Amino acid sequence: MSISRISLMAALASLSLAAACSAPEPSVSVLDRLNAPYVEAQHQFHFGHGAANLTSHERGKLHSFLQARALRSEDVLIITIPTSGDNNTDAARVQNVTAALALVPSRIKLSMQESFAKRPLERHQIGLIRVARAEGIRVTCQPGVEDLGCANAINLAHMIHRPADILSPAPTARTAAR
Repeated sequence: MSISRISLMAALASLSLAAACSAPEPSVSVLDRLNAPYVEAQHQFHFGHGAANLTSHERGKLHSFLQARALRSEDVLIITIPTSGDNNTDAARVQNVTAALALVPSRIKLSMQESFAKRPLERHQIGLIRVARAEGIRVTCQPGVEDLGCANAINLAHMIHRPADILSPAPTARTAAR
């Protein structure tokens, strides 16, 4: 046998051994195995056509809705504010809603509908507040050798202190800057 043939055989043998030793990848990622079952409550609020402020009646209804939910720091509030078609009015609406939610301990995510209309229709002056409360963390896998990544998912579920982090992760310094 020639030296080149021996070196070729050695290279093929080492490649096959390396392939046999590599760990198989799980078919489903650890994070995809986690979910947080949650309950949700919704409340609609109304701005007058072109108005930047909530009326005292609307603020009262909003306050009653939030008080009835006994909000916690683990809850997530998702607020959609209707657009008025005027940038100054829209900015004032965001400030007004933010001020109304100043004492709420929950995480707040604000969004505003986008409209290219100069004067949106009256029906678009309705905003929506959704309160989502995680009821725990569920792992979807079968523990065992044949389900790779299951043990990691179970361990991660036990390490997560607040189930709401699955629904809405807490902002980091990097995401808060945005």
